[in-house]
Amino acid sequence: GSAKDWVKSSRLNADKRSKEAKEREAMLEKRKAEDQKNSQYTAEQMSGIKVKHKMADFEEGESVILTLGDESILEAGTNGVYKGLKEGGSTLENVDIAERERKE
Repeated sequence: GSAKDWVKSSRLNADKRSKEAKEREAMLEKRKAEDQKNSQYTAEQMSGIKVKHKMADFEEGESVILTLGDESILEAGTNGVYKGLKEGGSTLENVDIAERERKE
């Protein structure tokens, strides 16, 4: 139980915690890379999806986040009865640009 033993033990514990932290960080980086890879859409998945805004609404080199716009998924029939699910693609929009367009 000397001070020398305590220092040695503390250093071993610190090394162990450091190694565990590095392993956790590596695991998180791997998971982040997998998540990013899985979040990339293919051209086939994006076919039929429209963008609500005009090209002039975007600036070259600017990153813009697009989300699915609100729309009914049911197709209206006669007498207020829905016929079924609406066919066709979804519409992507940027919330800020959409808000700006509503104010104009």
